[in-house]
Amino acid sequence: MHCPHITTSACYLLGALSNGERQEFYRHAADCAECRQGIDDLLPVVLVLWRTRALLGGPDEDDHWPT
Repeated sequence: MHCPHITTSACYLLGALSNGERQEFYRHAADCAECRQGIDDLLPVVLVLWRTRALLGGPDEDDHWPT
């Protein structure tokens, strides 16, 4: 069975969720092995994107690091 929230892993890591959505997904992922694996799989790619952005001009003040 596939978790319907797995695509939220990318949004979570990219900081594209509202505070409420982020907290809700965080609680969900605590009990969902598939979403935790999605986070683990995507995190290296997201970190490269953040580092590249920082090298090219720096993140905006409103940007958030993945938590």
